[in-house]
Amino acid sequence: MFLVTGTRDGAAVQEQPAGRMRRYIQRLGAESRIVIALEIVSGLILLYVGIITGSLVLIGIAVVILTAPAMRHYGWQNPAISVVVLIPLALMIVGLVTSLSGGIGAQSQYLALAVLSVLLF
Repeated sequence: MFLVTGTRDGAAVQEQPAGRMRRYIQRLGAESRIVIALEIVSGLILLYVGIITGSLVLIGIAVVILTAPAMRHYGWQNPAISVVVLIPLALMIVGLVTSLSGGIGAQSQYLALAVLSVLLF
């Protein structure tokens, strides 16, 4: 049995007639409007939750999701994109350090809010 196609002789599998929804889902790609809208909505929700909870790591993940459409459109060579890419990394590192500082007795939530306020203002 040929493992890639699931046939005995390795012949190409005949294309089955697909329903309307299945064809639509198969045509979805990173550049489709619905995928971009889903990325922006999910990024904004994560950003909101990250700000409300004071989680710098969650804010970093939200920034990554929000910058993905711009990155695909403008590319890595754009100077603004090359700077914005560093922001989530910095947020995640600072967030991890502040959350781990609770193990040594520091008030990590206050430290995270102080770093967040410095970064935002």
